[in-house]
Amino acid sequence: MLMSGFGLNIELDVEESAVADSAGLGFEWFDVASRAALTEPRAALEGLGPVPASPRFVDPEAWNPAGAAVRLSGTLEVSDQRARPFDATSMSWLESRMPSRPERVDLTFAMFAGEEPDSPNVWWPSLYAHRPGKSPGWLRIGAYVAESLFLDERHGSAAQRLWLELLRSFAERCNPGFGQIEYGYDTFGSTALEKSLSPDLPRHERSPRYTVAESRKYLRGYSWLTVLPAELAEQLGGVAALSASGAFAEVSALATGGVWLQATADYRAYGAEQVGRVHAALAGVLRPGELVRRDTAELGRPPHRLVFTSAGEGA
Repeated sequence: MLMSGFGLNIELDVEESAVADSAGLGFEWFDVASRAALTEPRAALEGLGPVPASPRFVDPEAWNPAGAAVRLSGTLEVSDQRARPFDATSMSWLESRMPSRPERVDLTFAMFAGEEPDSPNVWWPSLYAHRPGKSPGWLRIGAYVAESLFLDERHGSAAQRLWLELLRSFAERCNPGFGQIEYGYDTFGSTALEKSLSPDLPRHERSPRYTVAESRKYLRGYSWLTVLPAELAEQLGGVAALSASGAFAEVSALATGGVWLQATADYRAYGAEQVGRVHAALAGVLRPGELVRRDTAELGRPPHRLVFTSAGEGA
Protein backbone atom coordinates (compact mmCIF):
# COMPACT_ATOMS: atom_id res chain seq x y z
CA MET A 1 0.00 0.00 0.00
CA LEU A 2 1.47 3.33 -1.06
CA MET A 3 1.38 6.31 1.26
CA SER A 4 -0.60 8.49 -1.13
CA GLY A 5 -3.90 10.30 -1.37
CA PHE A 6 -5.31 12.70 1.17
CA GLY A 7 -4.11 13.24 4.71
CA LEU A 8 -6.12 13.40 7.91
CA ASN A 9 -5.62 16.08 10.53
CA ILE A 10 -5.89 14.58 14.01
CA GLU A 11 -6.23 17.65 16.22
CA LEU A 12 -6.96 18.76 19.75
CA ASP A 13 -7.28 22.45 20.70
CA VAL A 14 -6.16 23.20 24.25
CA GLU A 15 -6.76 26.39 26.20
CA GLU A 16 -3.48 26.81 28.04
CA SER A 17 -5.13 28.20 31.16
CA ALA A 18 -7.11 24.95 31.46
CA VAL A 19 -3.99 22.86 32.13
CA ALA A 20 -1.40 23.17 34.86
CA ASP A 21 1.58 23.03 32.50
CA SER A 22 0.85 23.62 28.82
CA ALA A 23 4.55 23.46 27.90
CA GLY A 24 4.79 20.08 29.59
CA LEU A 25 1.63 18.91 27.84
CA GLY A 26 3.02 19.96 24.48
CA PHE A 27 6.26 18.10 25.08
CA GLU A 28 4.38 15.03 26.30
CA TRP A 29 2.41 14.97 23.07
CA PHE A 30 5.63 14.58 21.08
CA ASP A 31 7.12 12.12 23.53
CA VAL A 32 4.07 9.91 24.06
CA ALA A 33 2.81 10.00 20.47
CA SER A 34 6.24 9.29 18.99
CA ARG A 35 6.78 6.37 21.35
CA ALA A 36 3.37 4.92 20.51
CA ALA A 37 2.97 5.65 16.79
CA LEU A 38 6.53 6.34 15.56
CA THR A 39 8.25 3.75 17.71
CA GLU A 40 10.54 2.22 15.11
CA PRO A 41 12.00 5.33 13.40
CA ARG A 42 12.47 7.12 16.71
CA ALA A 43 14.33 4.16 18.20
CA ALA A 44 16.48 3.74 15.09
CA LEU A 45 17.53 7.39 14.97
CA GLU A 46 18.21 7.41 18.70
CA GLY A 47 20.50 4.40 18.23
CA LEU A 48 18.21 2.08 20.19
CA GLY A 49 16.93 -0.17 17.44
CA PRO A 50 17.29 -1.28 13.82
CA VAL A 51 16.18 0.73 10.81
CA PRO A 52 12.70 -0.53 9.91
CA ALA A 53 11.80 -1.68 6.41
CA SER A 54 8.68 0.51 6.32
CA PRO A 55 6.30 2.45 8.55
CA ARG A 56 3.85 0.51 10.65
CA PHE A 57 0.78 -0.65 8.69
CA VAL A 58 2.67 -0.26 5.38
CA ASP A 59 3.97 -3.37 3.60
CA PRO A 60 7.63 -2.94 2.51
CA GLU A 61 7.09 -4.41 -0.96
CA ALA A 62 4.32 -1.89 -1.65
CA TRP A 63 6.59 1.15 -1.58
CA ASN A 64 10.00 -0.45 -2.20
CA PRO A 65 9.31 -3.35 -4.59
CA ALA A 66 12.94 -3.54 -5.71
CA GLY A 67 14.12 -4.09 -2.15
CA ALA A 68 16.66 -1.28 -2.43
CA ALA A 69 18.72 -0.28 0.59
CA VAL A 70 16.73 2.20 2.66
CA ARG A 71 17.74 5.51 4.15
CA LEU A 72 15.91 6.87 7.21
CA SER A 73 15.72 10.53 8.14
CA GLY A 74 13.97 12.62 10.75
CA THR A 75 13.66 16.33 11.36
CA LEU A 76 12.56 18.40 14.33
CA GLU A 77 11.68 22.01 13.59
CA VAL A 78 10.97 24.68 16.20
CA SER A 79 9.41 27.92 14.93
CA ASP A 80 11.58 29.61 12.34
CA GLN A 81 14.83 27.91 13.30
CA ARG A 82 16.55 25.63 10.81
CA ALA A 83 15.19 22.08 10.97
CA ARG A 84 17.33 19.91 13.22
CA PRO A 85 18.12 16.28 12.27
CA PHE A 86 16.48 13.92 14.74
CA ASP A 87 18.93 11.99 16.92
CA ALA A 88 19.44 10.73 20.46
CA THR A 89 19.56 14.28 21.88
CA SER A 90 16.47 15.64 20.12
CA MET A 91 13.82 14.97 22.74
CA SER A 92 15.80 16.43 25.64
CA TRP A 93 16.60 19.43 23.42
CA LEU A 94 12.91 19.86 22.65
CA GLU A 95 11.92 19.57 26.30
CA SER A 96 14.28 22.41 27.19
CA ARG A 97 12.70 24.67 24.57
CA MET A 98 9.01 24.07 25.16
CA PRO A 99 8.82 26.44 28.20
CA SER A 100 9.58 29.34 25.82
CA ARG A 101 6.23 28.56 24.16
CA PRO A 102 7.39 28.33 20.52
CA GLU A 103 4.81 29.21 17.90
CA ARG A 104 5.34 26.01 15.91
CA VAL A 105 6.97 22.63 16.52
CA ASP A 106 6.94 19.88 13.87
CA LEU A 107 8.40 16.36 13.93
CA THR A 108 8.71 14.41 10.67
CA PHE A 109 10.16 11.00 9.76
CA ALA A 110 10.70 9.73 6.20
CA MET A 111 12.40 6.85 4.45
CA PHE A 112 13.99 6.65 1.00
CA ALA A 113 14.86 3.62 -1.13
CA GLY A 114 18.22 4.43 -2.69
CA GLU A 115 20.24 7.61 -3.08
CA GLU A 116 18.79 9.05 -6.29
CA PRO A 117 16.75 12.29 -6.14
CA ASP A 118 13.68 10.48 -7.47
CA SER A 119 14.07 7.41 -5.25
CA PRO A 120 10.82 5.97 -3.88
CA ASN A 121 9.92 7.42 -0.51
CA VAL A 122 7.46 6.79 2.27
CA TRP A 123 6.49 8.95 5.25
CA TRP A 124 5.42 8.31 8.79
CA PRO A 125 2.63 10.38 10.35
CA SER A 126 3.97 13.80 11.38
CA LEU A 127 3.41 15.40 14.78
CA TYR A 128 2.82 19.06 15.52
CA ALA A 129 2.16 21.59 18.27
CA HIS A 130 1.13 25.02 16.99
CA ARG A 131 0.06 28.24 18.71
CA PRO A 132 -2.27 30.20 16.40
CA GLY A 133 -0.94 33.73 16.13
CA LYS A 134 -4.31 35.45 16.50
CA SER A 135 -5.60 33.10 19.23
CA PRO A 136 -3.33 33.85 22.18
CA GLY A 137 -3.46 31.38 25.02
CA TRP A 138 -4.34 28.40 22.83
CA LEU A 139 -2.29 25.39 21.72
CA ARG A 140 -3.14 23.00 18.88
CA ILE A 141 -1.59 19.55 19.23
CA GLY A 142 -2.00 16.81 16.69
CA ALA A 143 -0.76 14.77 13.78
CA TYR A 144 -1.13 14.47 10.04
CA VAL A 145 -1.81 10.86 9.05
CA ALA A 146 -2.33 9.38 5.58
CA GLU A 147 -6.00 8.52 5.13
CA SER A 148 -4.90 5.37 3.35
CA LEU A 149 -3.88 3.93 6.73
CA PHE A 150 -7.44 4.29 8.04
CA LEU A 151 -8.91 2.82 4.84
CA ASP A 152 -6.56 -0.16 4.52
CA GLU A 153 -8.41 -3.50 4.48
CA ARG A 154 -5.81 -5.30 6.60
CA HIS A 155 -4.58 -2.59 8.94
CA GLY A 156 -7.27 0.10 8.96
CA SER A 157 -8.96 -0.91 12.20
CA ALA A 158 -5.65 -1.04 14.08
CA ALA A 159 -4.51 2.32 12.69
CA GLN A 160 -7.79 3.96 13.67
CA ARG A 161 -7.63 2.49 17.16
CA LEU A 162 -4.06 3.68 17.69
CA TRP A 163 -4.82 7.31 16.87
CA LEU A 164 -8.18 7.39 18.63
CA GLU A 165 -6.58 6.11 21.83
CA LEU A 166 -3.72 8.60 21.60
CA LEU A 167 -6.00 11.57 21.05
CA ARG A 168 -8.44 10.41 23.72
CA SER A 169 -5.67 10.08 26.32
CA PHE A 170 -4.88 13.80 25.93
CA ALA A 171 -8.49 14.93 25.56
CA GLU A 172 -9.24 13.41 28.96
CA ARG A 173 -6.64 15.68 30.57
CA CYS A 174 -7.19 19.18 29.25
CA ASN A 175 -10.86 20.30 29.05
CA PRO A 176 -10.46 20.74 25.27
CA GLY A 177 -12.04 23.51 23.24
CA PHE A 178 -12.28 21.41 20.08
CA GLY A 179 -10.98 18.27 18.45
CA GLN A 180 -11.34 16.51 15.13
CA ILE A 181 -10.24 13.73 12.84
CA GLU A 182 -10.92 15.10 9.39
CA TYR A 183 -9.11 15.86 6.17
CA GLY A 184 -6.19 18.22 6.53
CA TYR A 185 -6.88 21.24 4.37
CA ASP A 186 -3.87 23.34 5.37
CA THR A 187 -1.22 23.57 8.07
CA PHE A 188 -3.30 26.01 10.11
CA GLY A 189 -5.90 23.38 11.01
CA SER A 190 -8.83 24.71 8.99
CA THR A 191 -11.94 22.59 9.28
CA ALA A 192 -14.15 21.70 6.32
CA LEU A 193 -16.67 24.19 7.66
CA GLU A 194 -14.12 27.00 7.90
CA LYS A 195 -12.88 26.23 4.39
CA SER A 196 -16.43 26.46 3.07
CA LEU A 197 -17.49 29.69 4.74
CA SER A 198 -18.01 32.49 2.25
CA PRO A 199 -14.87 34.52 1.44
CA ASP A 200 -17.09 37.58 1.87
CA LEU A 201 -16.97 36.98 5.62
CA PRO A 202 -14.19 38.75 7.55
CA ARG A 203 -11.09 36.59 7.96
CA HIS A 204 -11.46 36.53 11.73
CA GLU A 205 -14.76 34.64 11.31
CA ARG A 206 -13.36 31.84 9.13
CA SER A 207 -9.62 31.49 9.71
CA PRO A 208 -8.37 29.14 12.45
CA ARG A 209 -5.75 31.71 13.34
CA TYR A 210 -8.67 33.53 14.99
CA THR A 211 -11.45 30.98 15.42
CA VAL A 212 -9.51 28.66 17.74
CA ALA A 213 -9.84 31.34 20.43
CA GLU A 214 -13.64 31.22 20.07
CA SER A 215 -13.90 27.42 20.33
CA ARG A 216 -16.09 27.63 23.42
CA LYS A 217 -18.49 30.05 21.69
CA TYR A 218 -18.91 28.34 18.31
CA LEU A 219 -18.09 24.81 17.18
CA ARG A 220 -15.38 25.05 14.55
CA GLY A 221 -16.61 22.08 12.54
CA TYR A 222 -17.83 18.49 12.61
CA SER A 223 -16.31 15.26 11.36
CA TRP A 224 -15.98 11.53 11.95
CA LEU A 225 -14.51 12.34 15.36
CA THR A 226 -15.57 15.61 16.97
CA VAL A 227 -14.56 16.81 20.42
CA LEU A 228 -17.24 19.17 21.67
CA PRO A 229 -16.37 21.64 24.45
CA ALA A 230 -18.39 21.47 27.66
CA GLU A 231 -20.02 24.87 27.11
CA LEU A 232 -21.48 23.88 23.74
CA ALA A 233 -22.40 20.39 24.89
CA GLU A 234 -24.52 21.96 27.60
CA GLN A 235 -26.35 24.09 25.03
CA LEU A 236 -27.25 20.91 23.13
CA GLY A 237 -28.58 19.12 26.18
CA GLY A 238 -25.46 17.28 27.28
CA VAL A 239 -24.48 13.66 26.87
CA ALA A 240 -28.03 12.35 27.22
CA ALA A 241 -29.42 14.47 24.39
CA LEU A 242 -26.44 13.84 22.12
CA SER A 243 -26.78 10.08 22.69
CA ALA A 244 -30.50 10.23 21.98
CA SER A 245 -29.87 11.99 18.66
CA GLY A 246 -28.77 8.69 17.13
CA ALA A 247 -26.02 10.49 15.21
CA PHE A 248 -23.09 8.89 16.99
CA ALA A 249 -21.70 5.42 17.62
CA GLU A 250 -20.05 6.76 20.77
CA VAL A 251 -20.90 9.68 23.03
CA SER A 252 -18.67 9.97 26.10
CA ALA A 253 -18.12 12.67 28.68
CA LEU A 254 -14.44 13.53 29.05
CA ALA A 255 -12.94 13.55 32.53
CA THR A 256 -12.03 17.26 32.63
CA GLY A 257 -14.84 18.61 30.46
CA GLY A 258 -16.18 18.23 26.95
CA VAL A 259 -17.75 15.36 25.04
CA TRP A 260 -16.17 12.79 22.71
CA LEU A 261 -18.37 12.20 19.66
CA GLN A 262 -17.49 9.40 17.23
CA ALA A 263 -19.89 9.15 14.31
CA THR A 264 -19.24 5.52 13.33
CA ALA A 265 -17.27 2.73 14.95
CA ASP A 266 -15.18 2.42 11.77
CA TYR A 267 -13.92 5.37 9.74
CA ARG A 268 -14.69 3.46 6.55
CA ALA A 269 -18.41 3.60 7.34
CA TYR A 270 -18.49 7.40 7.54
CA GLY A 271 -20.41 8.58 4.50
CA ALA A 272 -22.91 11.20 3.38
CA GLU A 273 -25.75 9.79 5.50
CA GLN A 274 -23.64 9.89 8.66
CA VAL A 275 -22.41 13.41 7.84
CA GLY A 276 -26.04 14.53 7.65
CA ARG A 277 -26.88 13.02 11.02
CA VAL A 278 -23.88 14.62 12.71
CA HIS A 279 -24.73 17.98 11.21
CA ALA A 280 -28.31 17.74 12.43
CA ALA A 281 -27.15 16.96 15.96
CA LEU A 282 -24.61 19.80 16.12
CA ALA A 283 -26.08 22.49 13.84
CA GLY A 284 -27.26 24.62 16.73
CA VAL A 285 -23.75 25.44 17.93
CA LEU A 286 -21.84 25.66 14.64
CA ARG A 287 -20.14 28.89 13.65
CA PRO A 288 -22.73 30.78 11.59
CA GLY A 289 -22.24 31.99 8.06
CA GLU A 290 -23.07 31.36 4.42
CA LEU A 291 -21.39 28.30 2.95
CA VAL A 292 -19.95 28.10 -0.56
CA ARG A 293 -19.75 24.70 -2.27
CA ARG A 294 -16.46 24.21 -4.11
CA ASP A 295 -15.43 21.52 -6.58
CA THR A 296 -12.34 20.39 -4.70
CA ALA A 297 -11.93 17.28 -6.89
CA GLU A 298 -10.89 19.42 -9.86
CA LEU A 299 -8.10 20.88 -7.76
CA GLY A 300 -6.97 17.51 -6.38
CA ARG A 301 -7.96 18.49 -2.86
CA PRO A 302 -9.98 16.58 -0.29
CA PRO A 303 -13.77 17.04 -0.28
CA HIS A 304 -15.67 19.14 2.23
CA ARG A 305 -17.85 16.61 4.05
CA LEU A 306 -20.67 18.96 5.03
CA VAL A 307 -24.35 19.69 4.78
CA PHE A 308 -24.49 22.87 2.73
CA THR A 309 -27.09 24.83 4.60
CA SER A 310 -25.69 27.94 6.18
CA ALA A 311 -23.74 27.00 9.27
CA GLY A 312 -25.64 27.63 12.46
CA GLU A 313 -29.06 27.15 10.73
CA GLY A 314 -30.42 23.63 11.32
CA ALA A 315 -30.53 20.62 9.07
